[in-house]
Amino acid sequence: MKKFYIISNYGKKGSRKLACMVRDYLETRGCHCRMDAGVYAEAPDDHDWYRYTNPEKVADDTQCILVIGGDGTMLQAARDLRYKEIPILGINHGTLGYLAEIEKKNIGQALDMLIAGEFSVEPRMMIRGVGWHQNRRLLSDIALNDIVITRNGRLRV
Repeated sequence: MKKFYIISNYGKKGSRKLACMVRDYLETRGCHCRMDAGVYAEAPDDHDWYRYTNPEKVADDTQCILVIGGDGTMLQAARDLRYKEIPILGINHGTLGYLAEIEKKNIGQALDMLIAGEFSVEPRMMIRGVGWHQNRRLLSDIALNDIVITRNGRLRV
């Protein structure tokens, strides 16, 4: 792999610095790397269906999307970029890291393996949830792993 696109949750402290470090690491190894400005760089009215990353800004020849953040950032990137069919790798800059499985201490090794083609891709299925009331569609959304149906108010697990 030689062409990467980096998405970072810029709301998390240190994310921009980590994204720049990853970009610099890749570029010093002859890779082409673009970075997402994030939804904060756009007016809210500039996008209607994506929430975090504008898929139109991801070049068609991108070979891998690197997501820096937590599992929430991974889930949102998968949702926003669902039509791109580009492999996504998560670098954990959150707390849990179930989906964003590359830890900061292993970034160099993981990137070297990507560059060398030493990886496998796990296809994932997306699911769609639709809410109806009195034969009227109220909402519809797509997700990577689950959709929660709850009453009004805050979700409590």
